[in-house]
Amino acid sequence: MHAPGFLKLLCFSDLHLDLAAARRIAAKALVGNIDLLESAGDLGLNGVPDPELYRVLAKPGVPVLAIPGNHDGDESFERSITASGWTSIDSAVHRHGDFFIAGHGMRSNPDYAEREYEKFLAFAASIEQVPAERLVLVSHLPPRGSLSARDRHFVDRGSPALADWIRRRQPVAVICGHVHHREPVMEHVGGTLVVNPGPYGWLQRLRCSGR
Repeated sequence: MHAPGFLKLLCFSDLHLDLAAARRIAAKALVGNIDLLESAGDLGLNGVPDPELYRVLAKPGVPVLAIPGNHDGDESFERSITASGWTSIDSAVHRHGDFFIAGHGMRSNPDYAEREYEKFLAFAASIEQVPAERLVLVSHLPPRGSLSARDRHFVDRGSPALADWIRRRQPVAVICGHVHHREPVMEHVGGTLVVNPGPYGWLQRLRCSGR
């Protein structure tokens, strides 16, 4: 039962065809009494998906919102979403109770990295009117300067556009991926919770401060 003003979600990213990880997340969803499953992308590898992975994550009957990562393949992602009954929130906003969940995926087309800053600015402009105190962003890229953005060689692979936007807008939470960590990484950027859940998944209860 959805509690007004609260959102309980289980987020995950970067499974890269790991069916055992999908089963662990599905088991958590089955017993966690959660509102939403949220995928921050890269469930596939080099554009190749595993349909069984999508089916496993759909089995608990919890709505799944998803964005693509650069390994999902543009057409493969769309087909997998349709076949599994998930909802794509790429460049879109989904309303769930008191919350607005926006999605900004990472496509596999060659010019994406070069144009990422401009593409994010255009998307950010489209959600400018969404109240920050009710907004959750799911982004495949993490924000520049965050712990989530540091890879194992301590190279920052985050998005400067996303980091600037978080500091300015201060949404409730940002769920990201792309940079692989051994365990989920959670931190705050100002008042915004930033989580890179990875393939282990991260269970989080959010409060809508605008109620």
